[in-house]
Amino acid sequence: MTRHSKPREQARSLKTKLGVLKHLAMFAFAAARRVRDLECVQDNTAAIAPGDVLLFSTLRNEQLRIPYFLEHYRALGVDHFCFVDNGSSDGFREYVSGMPDVSVWYTEASYKEAASGMHWLNGLLHRYAHGHWCVVCDPDELLVYPHYTSRSLDELGAMLAGRRRSSMFTLMLDLYSDYIDSGEYRSGDVPWEVCPWFDAHGYRGTDKSYWHNLHVKGGVRARQFYGSGDGEPPALNKLSFVRWKPHYYFVSSMHNLAPRRPNKVYEDDDITGCVLHFKFISAIVDKVREEMHRKQHYNNSAEYRKYASAVSSRERLYDADVSQRYSGWEQLVELRLMNPGPWWK
Repeated sequence: MTRHSKPREQARSLKTKLGVLKHLAMFAFAAARRVRDLECVQDNTAAIAPGDVLLFSTLRNEQLRIPYFLEHYRALGVDHFCFVDNGSSDGFREYVSGMPDVSVWYTEASYKEAASGMHWLNGLLHRYAHGHWCVVCDPDELLVYPHYTSRSLDELGAMLAGRRRSSMFTLMLDLYSDYIDSGEYRSGDVPWEVCPWFDAHGYRGTDKSYWHNLHVKGGVRARQFYGSGDGEPPALNKLSFVRWKPHYYFVSSMHNLAPRRPNKVYEDDDITGCVLHFKFISAIVDKVREEMHRKQHYNNSAEYRKYASAVSSRERLYDADVSQRYSGWEQLVELRLMNPGPWWK
């Protein structure tokens, strides 16, 4: 290192830190402002006890998924669900009415202007989640991790805390049936029995120095919808399990946290998980139609335009060279899509 390079490195480091602080301030302000969009229509938060595992999610017309979603996460040990209902008209609020472990906030405000709902969730996390281990996910996402069938989220949190970790890296893994809309899903079905396939390889990760995270792309969406270089495929790295602290804010969906330290949790000795993502069930036909009109998703719902084309042309998602049938967490460890960590081997 030359005598001139050290000051330059220090200047770059200071600039990065100032940038992160700017993001923190922006998201703190946005969360405080946008949480006012929410009206609490079912408040059971008084039942939240110290040490409870909480789940936070934003949804719109996803009632079809909710019965199994609740079953899955209750089995993992979630003690309380905090839902933001963004204008649903499918009976969701009626379905969860009276459930003592569910609280619901309602809004018809813009999902897009709330940073895909993250400003709402940041606001609720800061109000209710301090010191709690939290799952933060979408209603089409099911968290799995090594030994999840026999070890609870409480145990997972204790192991992470023992490693001085306040979050767990998760890979979002898209599951699908043969065609984009051929997964005929009925309420209460086990999603991976309807959409059993996933891409077993073809993922790439890049260390991002700014956020200290691993930026991952690949899977069926990159292969099927972005293979020609038409735009950037979606990021598959998520922090779906976090022990919340007062100075934390999600800054890009559930992909990154500010400050940066909780993002770097993907070393060889870190336990990692997967979020099984079930976007491609038959209900996507109606979802595409709605989102093409609303344009509330990223880049004016550009990705949904790709889905609309795939539905119209009956594109096949299954590929014999890369598709494997999901069989459980052991398979994902064997494929090195998640890491059991040295203490659970």
